[in-house]
Amino acid sequence: MIAHARDLNASCRNCEFVVNPGTDLRGFCTGTFDVIYSRLVLQHIPPALVRVYIPELVRVLAPGGVLMFQLPDEIARDPEELFVNAPVVGHALKRRLPPAGSAPTVA
Repeated sequence: MIAHARDLNASCRNCEFVVNPGTDLRGFCTGTFDVIYSRLVLQHIPPALVRVYIPELVRVLAPGGVLMFQLPDEIARDPEELFVNAPVVGHALKRRLPPAGSAPTVA
């Protein structure tokens, strides 16, 4: 994804794409970024790390900067439980799966 972002934005001289390997943003100085945008990211990491990242996002935001992020509906519960108990809408594959805890049917 980083390589693809670099390719798509090759003409953008003041933009750098990096992978953050840690569980915090310690590699970035306080007040570094004028804009922070996170969409469809936080719901893919464990809730305990979400609680670490949000204060870190605020820390690295420059004074007067803009922080935009999307949160999952719930960050306190187990992501697997949220998926299993989510309403069945959209994708045909999930509609064909038996609900969690139910006995499989044999056709």
